Amino acid sequence: DVVDDPMDYGTMREKLEKGEYRSAQQVQKDFLLVMQNCIKYNDPDSDIVKEARRQTLLRPKILKNAARKNNLFIAEDASVIPIVDQPEGKKSKAKGKASRKRAKNGDDPTDEGEDGTKKKKPRIKLKMPQKADKETVGRKRKATGGTDGSKKKKSRKSNSASRSKEPVVLEMHDAKMLEDEYMSLADGFDLARENIVKRGRWTLPSEIESEFESVAKLTLTNISKYDEFDIFMEPVDIPGYQDIIKNPMDFHTMRAKVDGGGYGKKDQAGKLYDDFLLAFDNCKEFNGEGEVFEEAGKVLKALPVVFAKACDEVVRSSTLIK
Repeated sequence: DVVDDPMDYGTMREKLEKGEYRSAQQVQKDFLLVMQNCIKYNDPDSDIVKEARRQTLLRPKILKNAARKNNLFIAEDASVIPIVDQPEGKKSKAKGKASRKRAKNGDDPTDEGEDGTKKKKPRIKLKMPQKADKETVGRKRKATGGTDGSKKKKSRKSNSASRSKEPVVLEMHDAKMLEDEYMSLADGFDLARENIVKRGRWTLPSEIESEFESVAKLTLTNISKYDEFDIFMEPVDIPGYQDIIKNPMDFHTMRAKVDGGGYGKKDQAGKLYDDFLLAFDNCKEFNGEGEVFEEAGKVLKALPVVFAKACDEVVRSSTLIK
């Protein structure tokens, strides 16, 4: 009387063995039907509903691994595409076409000599400036002398003055200290959250204040490596989720905000920090205790050191460019 269209894993297996599924979309539809029926029939706070939610969150990772194992690719619309290696003959044929195209456009890196043999085009060599000779160096030194011909001594700045110009390294940017802390910190969602909150909202190091986009993308890319079950990778598509979570957040949405300038011009790192905490707090509110909650704690534990290392890498890159 309660469930109008029953579905379970056993029935799905039978349909699969009989070849009744014509597409991956039909399989996905039955998976969602199992979840919807479970929530509809059981108490929302019951263990069986919590388990159903856990399986729904873990399913994308399981499907992805199964597809990779069987040389398949699952597209965003759930269609399944076989991965086929290109035959060697076709590769060489394509390579030949590319070579002929370059020759037609005048981009062929080889020229034919008078005897018909192919010769490589000469490479342009850059002439580097020679070191200054002793006479030039002597003139430079003489020019630095005083009006009476005496040599001026270079003023030496105190160590304290030079140290004051060095950028102050905040704890949230100290990757080495945070990595040591990560190794010694016990697992647990609440411990991980307390650890990141105690240092406050994120800021960028002064030397890369204009490099928010690079830091944000690097942080999102590297923290995703800790999300073994893709809990935060995409928006949650579970029946009843938005009835509980009024302000959803995930890594895909955050990356889209970075690309589209959704974090504005001021306090960008702080707003990114807020979105990370929102994603993790939503996970706790929806799942409560359990395997998903524990996995979320492991990802959150790594977040401080991932952000600090992203800042470090961008600082090094900007220094090399300068």
